[in-house]
Amino acid sequence: MTPDPQQARVYAAEEALAPLARRFADVAEVRTFLQEVVADEAVGERWPHAEVPEVRLGPANLSCSYATDDGLVVLRRDHLDAVSVLHELAHVLEVADGHGNRFATAFAFLVRRHIGVDAWAALAARYEELVVSWTPLDYEGGRTRRPISDAQGGAGTGPR
Repeated sequence: MTPDPQQARVYAAEEALAPLARRFADVAEVRTFLQEVVADEAVGERWPHAEVPEVRLGPANLSCSYATDDGLVVLRRDHLDAVSVLHELAHVLEVADGHGNRFATAFAFLVRRHIGVDAWAALAARYEELVVSWTPLDYEGGRTRRPISDAQGGAGTGPR
């Protein structure tokens, strides 16, 4: 397995989101949430071939949630929350990137769109503190591919 140098920093940054994230009662609620996320016009614009991944609850002894290359998301029983679900969806959308720049950018995009601005700001601040490589984006409809410039209040260690 190839080293994933940014993984620990991404996980540490996500800890800031725990108090802001929605919790789900069961996998059916997770599926409904994922349907809403994938139906989001901005998500479709950025990932035109995005599909709702299959979601399963892992066994009680599962050590971590994960997404497979073919779009299966397996969640730990204590990971029925929007942060964990969006994290795994970002892996599905950016399948070959581990926890690299494209993954971190996709995750931040999904957080901004589906958890909210406060969660995105907390994540962006932690990304900066922990030197996570990512590219802040303009999240307004129709312009989701353009990075935010410093003059617009953007932050991030990714390319501009």
